[in-house]
Amino acid sequence: MRIPRTEVIYKFSNKLKPVAFAKTGDRVIFETRDALSDQISRSSPTLDSVDLSKRNPATGPLFIEGAEAGDTLVVEILKIKLRDYGWMRVYPGGGILHDKDIRHKVKIVELSNDVAMFNDLEIPLNPMVG
Repeated sequence: MRIPRTEVIYKFSNKLKPVAFAKTGDRVIFETRDALSDQISRSSPTLDSVDLSKRNPATGPLFIEGAEAGDTLVVEILKIKLRDYGWMRVYPGGGILHDKDIRHKVKIVELSNDVAMFNDLEIPLNPMVG
């Protein structure tokens, strides 16, 4: 079963209708978006027109047959497949450079063979959820 990246939510609620139904043990592929819903791209590497209401998207929701409110579910992540680029940003007052005089900047980072190419550096990747 595959849930496409077009099935996106920006907040959780028990009032949302499931986009798919699964049973215990089913394998599900979730196609996901990045933290800003893919609004930053190679062709638009800027935050100028980013809609911040589209932060932290989730694909779904998925209904698990037999699960009830209060149940704890075990999920096994079998594989995380990355696209061929990512992005990073620095901004005044943010992150490790919070005390530096910097300007806001977005950088597209090419990804290939489990490494990020950052200028002359190849940085090994360890993909994770979140």
